Amino acid sequence: MKIRLASIGRMAVKTKPPVGMDNGLPADDLKIQYAVSVIVNRPESCVDITVSMAYSLEMMDVFSGSLTSRFDVIDLERYIVATEGSNEFQIQNDFLPMLINIAFGTTRGYLARELQDTVLSPYPFPMISMDNIQKRTSYRLI
Repeated sequence: MKIRLASIGRMAVKTKPPVGMDNGLPADDLKIQYAVSVIVNRPESCVDITVSMAYSLEMMDVFSGSLTSRFDVIDLERYIVATEGSNEFQIQNDFLPMLINIAFGTTRGYLARELQDTVLSPYPFPMISMDNIQKRTSYRLI
């Protein structure tokens, strides 16, 4: 099996971090949110993984952004077992958790750079277990 990280998109910032907060943020009230979207693209033999991350405070986003990583997979089609008449599919030699882990870590790094010199810089996005990440991952086959 041959896989390569083909590209990393630009960080798409939906909500910019607040400025001018001299007192900082109350760390105990700061919440994190994340989601992962995996698109398995048979025609292009690639997998696009978009990781979205957000910080919120009292039900209000104080930062949100996303980043898409694209992985080329040689002969992707031969690893896919699709259920006829359904959106369900399975991947033989399940390599998706590895790709999700790479994309998640890459997004954490881009996020740290994006939040550098902001009120959120003392609060790096935490490392999350793969079990928890997979609970917030959606999959689509095209």
